Amino acid sequence: MNRNERFLEVAKKTNMTDAEFASKIRTTRQQFSNWKNNGVDVPAKYLVRVIEEFPEVNARWLITGTHGEETEKIKSFEEYKADFEQSFKEIIALKDRIIEDKELIISMLRDKK
Repeated sequence: MNRNERFLEVAKKTNMTDAEFASKIRTTRQQFSNWKNNGVDVPAKYLVRVIEEFPEVNARWLITGTHGEETEKIKSFEEYKADFEQSFKEIIALKDRIIEDKELIISMLRDKK
């Protein structure tokens, strides 16, 4: 995957329209379309803007295609949301177990009296 392809992958994963993404990195929709459809190289200053506007994007991956440790590239909003929801469910389950344990302890203490 080349630098333009990585740039376009980031744009796609934001779930923004081309015009919204272009605006976010301070360029025109027409220029973005040129990069997307005509294979024109994305200037480095726009890669920097992507990194500034989307801090979750791995800068090394965007520029070179490597991570150093070859970890995942970027996550879409939906992937972050799914991870968050799973973590939240696990926290709720732990909270429920703690409450059950406390109720059991209280019950045992009452029975001792």
